[in-house]
Amino acid sequence: MSSEEVEQELASSRKELSTKDYNSQSLLKKLNEVNGRITQLGQEIIKKEKEVKDG
Repeated sequence: MSSEEVEQELASSRKELSTKDYNSQSLLKKLNEVNGRITQLGQEIIKKEKEVKDG
């Protein structure tokens, strides 16, 4: 394998890793948004249950 081929393969691997890192960060951001929404809905449910209980 020539040094040029190695450099091309290395550049390709770096690009692939960069893309995977971006995708991972994007998915983590979405997951955090979903977790925040779940927490918010849980609080709303507790509030509604208390309202129903209190009449």
